[in-house]
Amino acid sequence: MDRYLIQSIESVVLIIIVVVLRYLFRKSTRRMARTLHLNPDRHRLMAQTVNTFLSIVAFVALIAIWSIDTKELIFFISSLLTALGIAFLAQWSILSNITASMVLFFKHPLKIGEPIKIIDKDYPIEGKLVKISLIFMHIELENGEHITIPNNVVLNKIISIKPE
Repeated sequence: MDRYLIQSIESVVLIIIVVVLRYLFRKSTRRMARTLHLNPDRHRLMAQTVNTFLSIVAFVALIAIWSIDTKELIFFISSLLTALGIAFLAQWSILSNITASMVLFFKHPLKIGEPIKIIDKDYPIEGKLVKISLIFMHIELENGEHITIPNNVVLNKIISIKPE
């Protein structure tokens, strides 16, 4: 059998696997979001994160299938990562914020629109939870002011969820 035909078949199988995994994950997180009565924005956020991860894994697998010269690819990727590392040097905690947003999505009882109080000795915050994005939690204070708090900071604080 022709080498390119085998590589093409492997590529098609890989793409089918990725599409099926995306579908299964979307379906399971949608079910979880409905069961936990979570905001659809939180579901979309997790779906985007997993889709990105699956795309990266699929890209790496395609590179392996098609036997692309790894030395040139490694040089390109290391140059790209170096540039990104320098760009995000001041924001080294971005990965921890993304991880914290996943923890908030799957394991925390917060719901969009709920009144919450973040208990902090120096700066207590009380208001309505407006949005949880990949990096920040958005809160509307009682005076109408909007504030954002990094997700990793929120995980390290005590949060009181007030009944409406």
